[in-house]
Amino acid sequence: MSRKIAVIVLFFFKINGVVFGQSHAGTVVDSLNKYIRPLASNGDSVKDYSSVIRLLKDKSLVSLGESTHGTKEVFDGKAAIIKGLIEQGNFKALYMETDYCGLLSIDSLLHQPKGQDMFQVFKASGLYGIYKTKEVYRLFDWIRLYNQKQEVKNRVSILGIDMQSALTIADKLFQLLPDSGKNDLKIYNSLILIKKSYEKSGAIVFNKKEQIENQEMLSRLVFLSQKESDPDFTFIVRLMEQSLALINIPDYRKRSDLRDQYLAENIIWLRKNSGAKKAVMWAHNGHISNVQTAFKLPMGYYLKQELKDDYYTLAFAFNVGRVRILDARSNEKGFQERQFSSAEDVNSIEYYFKDCKPQDFFLDFKEIAGNQLFKQFFRRTNRMRTIGTRFLGDGADSFNPLPVLESFDGLVFYNKTSAAQGF
Repeated sequence: MSRKIAVIVLFFFKINGVVFGQSHAGTVVDSLNKYIRPLASNGDSVKDYSSVIRLLKDKSLVSLGESTHGTKEVFDGKAAIIKGLIEQGNFKALYMETDYCGLLSIDSLLHQPKGQDMFQVFKASGLYGIYKTKEVYRLFDWIRLYNQKQEVKNRVSILGIDMQSALTIADKLFQLLPDSGKNDLKIYNSLILIKKSYEKSGAIVFNKKEQIENQEMLSRLVFLSQKESDPDFTFIVRLMEQSLALINIPDYRKRSDLRDQYLAENIIWLRKNSGAKKAVMWAHNGHISNVQTAFKLPMGYYLKQELKDDYYTLAFAFNVGRVRILDARSNEKGFQERQFSSAEDVNSIEYYFKDCKPQDFFLDFKEIAGNQLFKQFFRRTNRMRTIGTRFLGDGADSFNPLPVLESFDGLVFYNKTSAAQGF
């Protein structure tokens, strides 16, 4: 490119940037209104996700995100889409951002004859507390009833993809190993050490001697898994490898990225070994994102590389409302409700989406990906509400930089939300 052309191009973008920055938000909103698809009509409180389901039902893996782990409308919306994909798209698995071993009791129930009590199994399961809500329970129970009408080969599974609890993995290994592992004391003693480490307060830390013993245990377990040629046992052993690797990494950023890598690895393994060719995945927006940023290498990046267009990431966001969340600064224990105010950050997508009509909608980013106006808009409007398990404050603290248009394939937006209901 010649210097003269380069100057002209640079001038063009500067002019466009000034005009866009000075233009009224209504111009952007009017443009968005041409593409968004309403989730309800005439103020109807009952949401209609049929357009979303039609778009997603032919994909092989659909990831449903969430800007928080405790929003009722998001949980209900995801549940409605999952039901539609099961009934209309022949989806046979739901992967959850929760402990794999802790969810096995629920999955086992789903494949048993009629008459089993989902209430007690759900309550006692190792499902993460963020998902022990009435909304998630109703979805799980719907799948239980659905399965009762299906042949064994057509039943839906619910499987965890996480590996953070070495305790539950150790308990599962005790169940699977001959004589509960006592025939190999190096394995047995290390598993006991892992269980006891969870009885102490504070972070779990293994000293160098214990790390060496754990590595020897893993080597013996890997040898056993290869000898047994049992895929399920092999997967549990791999989960223990992953879990201990995370424990040994003190740096939060590195540990977070490695966890996302493992989450993707586990999904790919489950898709290949569980028999479910089509699956839905439930996780936070931060995990399902398609792209690597300066702050995170997410699970979705690996899945997009693996599955290309067969992988669809649907983020969920909201403007204002209450959230079920943990608050370490509160004297109360357990989950509580906290309010998040209407978006005021002009660099956030929520600031513009809140003025769209209708207020609750679905937007397929693939439809607008080639539009120069939206490309420019999303380059400038590059922040999105991102809330984890714990309440860290309202306002600007709850928004983070994110290349939204590249991170997700689509988005469901609610203008006003309420807190998920604890189970």
